[in-house]
Amino acid sequence: MKGKAKVPSLTHNQVRDALDYNPATGKFVWRISPARNVKFGTVAGRNSGKYRYIRLNGEEVTEPRLAWFYMTGAWPERRVRFKNGDP
Repeated sequence: MKGKAKVPSLTHNQVRDALDYNPATGKFVWRISPARNVKFGTVAGRNSGKYRYIRLNGEEVTEPRLAWFYMTGAWPERRVRFKNGDP
């Protein structure tokens, strides 16, 4: 079905323990060191096309979906779109 997105198995506690989120900037910062080449305190994720992706516990999620989950504790039922079209 168009608009549907796979629901990751990450828990709210896993995300909150691993990442800090700044709603004013929309950026995630690592609270842990998830890999040898990634240090805590650095901005999380990688750019790919329009969106930024963050990988945690083997699952890759777009930054907007992760922000929704981080703030509400529930995964969005549909893809997260931007009101003004600017990611």
